[in-house]
Amino acid sequence: MQNECSKGNDNYYFLCRKKASEHNDALSSRLGAASRLNISESALRNYEVDTANVPQDIVCAMADLYGMPEMETHYCKTDCPIGKHVGGALTCEVKSIESVAVNFLTHTNGNDIQAMQNAVLKIALDGKVSEQERDQLRQIVKFIENIARDASDMRLMLERKCQNGA
Repeated sequence: MQNECSKGNDNYYFLCRKKASEHNDALSSRLGAASRLNISESALRNYEVDTANVPQDIVCAMADLYGMPEMETHYCKTDCPIGKHVGGALTCEVKSIESVAVNFLTHTNGNDIQAMQNAVLKIALDGKVSEQERDQLRQIVKFIENIARDASDMRLMLERKCQNGA
């Protein structure tokens, strides 16, 4: 096997490839992974040692090849300038179905949802947002972001843990 540069040992993309190589020997070397990604070995090395930014299409290909859909949300939250700004509800960790279910059920308590719906309707009635209503809207946004995070958790769990009928 080719000597893997130690500089890349803490790089996210390197670690993902190494984890994926536990189930696919072809990914244990950069050459094997690069050929399956249709990129040069040197390009993959540059991505894995942080000397080049990984293009988004390559991140998508890596996520598919490595069986790690969370790589896409990781890219959006950490590498994409827009995602860094708006990606707060994106999840980069695959959680268990139990954890996802408990969080979702906690965040979607019927009384809380009804209260948020009523608050939004009350704010919208006059078509204006007062200073006090702005604070209420901030709370509503936080509430909705929790549910959005739950949806992101659920999507990743489904993509990762339920792929290939597993």
